[in-house]
Amino acid sequence: MKSEHILAEIDKIIAAQGDIKRAEKTEVNAAKSTSVKKEGMLQSDSHSDSQIRGSQTNDSETDDSETSGSPLPLSDAQAGILQGICELLDREVEVFNWTGFYLASATEERMLELGPFTGEPTDHTQIPYGTGICGQAAETLDTFVVQDVSKAENYLACSVTVKSEIVVPIMKNGTFLGELDIDSHTKDAITPELQELCEEICRRLAAEVF
Repeated sequence: MKSEHILAEIDKIIAAQGDIKRAEKTEVNAAKSTSVKKEGMLQSDSHSDSQIRGSQTNDSETDDSETSGSPLPLSDAQAGILQGICELLDREVEVFNWTGFYLASATEERMLELGPFTGEPTDHTQIPYGTGICGQAAETLDTFVVQDVSKAENYLACSVTVKSEIVVPIMKNGTFLGELDIDSHTKDAITPELQELCEEICRRLAAEVF
């Protein structure tokens, strides 16, 4: 079954990039360790410097809380996995003509930002929640399958060649992170098998990548 083959290949992509992710974590931990040592030395020299650093740390924590729920910015490993999945689906599924990811913005509320993709460049690098098929999926947290985009309401046209589309949200612990968006130049292209494939991909991304 082709879906099983594609999912097996995706597992390989995730596993290969996992080595990079572990290396990135090692580098980050090493940098943190070095930073802690430097701070310890500075604290022994100046109590006022410690107070300043404490204020900067609090500011940093506030920034992190404001961006919770967004996977941006992606690590190199995450970006590599998403790009690899786009290229795999483009090769393996004949009716998939544009495959990409839109991710929840880290800087703007209720805004999608274009992530890795394969296919023609798009002007839609940002999409507000509720706008178009992608925005509606972000708003409702439901999978959207449009077999004929000419009949869809609130459709954000990308190209006259696009005939059908599927958008699947990526959810982790009840939080919306982004979505898989696929366009086809063929009407009625999104079969139940392809919908289940896309939904399983998003489940695996939520569990293993984000």
